[in-house]
Amino acid sequence: MLRIFCLAARQIDSTLICCLEQLGEGAFGRVYMGRYGNGPSEDDYVLVAIKVLKDDMSKDAKEDFEREAELLSTLEHPNIVHFYGVCIENVCFMLIFEYMENGDLNKFLR
Repeated sequence: MLRIFCLAARQIDSTLICCLEQLGEGAFGRVYMGRYGNGPSEDDYVLVAIKVLKDDMSKDAKEDFEREAELLSTLEHPNIVHFYGVCIENVCFMLIFEYMENGDLNKFLR
């Protein structure tokens, strides 16, 4: 189990997350576009990017996930993608970010 004790304030309930479509896949896991929030109107949720750790990842990969979450929880700047938090319920580990319409910086620059 991950030791994400310092992120208690940034843990997100899985019922507030809804994956809409897969955007990509890498060594770390899959990335989805989704919604964060609850309510019937568009004002009750925001679009997010959801990075989902692969189920069969090694202990080292899970520790990298934890370090990334800890680092992101300390960063707040208008020029950095907003990090909402983590969802670590059940066996699914997710990082929840602000959704960027043009994708990541690498894709945008190309």
